[in-house]
Amino acid sequence: MDELCCAELGGFLIGPLGGVVPDRRRFGRTPDTICLLAVLTLVGAGLTVAGEVPKSVAELVPFPLGILWSATFTLAAGVSLAGVLWRDHLSGWAIELSGRIALACTCLAYTVAMVGAATVWGSAIVIGVIFAIGCSSLWRVIQLVVSFDQFKATVLAYNAISPRRRRGDDG
Repeated sequence: MDELCCAELGGFLIGPLGGVVPDRRRFGRTPDTICLLAVLTLVGAGLTVAGEVPKSVAELVPFPLGILWSATFTLAAGVSLAGVLWRDHLSGWAIELSGRIALACTCLAYTVAMVGAATVWGSAIVIGVIFAIGCSSLWRVIQLVVSFDQFKATVLAYNAISPRRRRGDDG
């Protein structure tokens, strides 16, 4: 019955005491995600604390806005990393979602601002990488929202069949 129940409930696990448990294996903690977010957080924190702003940013905006962009980028990466590493699935998803929304907005805004300003191939590569991080963060936001919706539907479905299971009535 439990195997059938798990299959019917969208792949979420049924805990040993009943109840629905999110399964994090589907969109797990991949080494590239952890490493990229960690590097963005650590390097970004160092640059922000040192008051360093990338030349490309400094040429487009005043220094205080450049520091604000750098701090937002760093904080968003750090919050996303914390959510990825969080032990509790639902809290981890919520934390990562908030970080990914900020990271996607920050990266995509940078890309839009820099597209016309890129004059050398090195800038184009950096813009491309930042754009890729923004797009992947946006994609992850969609995955997380879908996961929350699926989890909600699974909990509702489980609650609907749960009273019948306690009475022993399967049908």
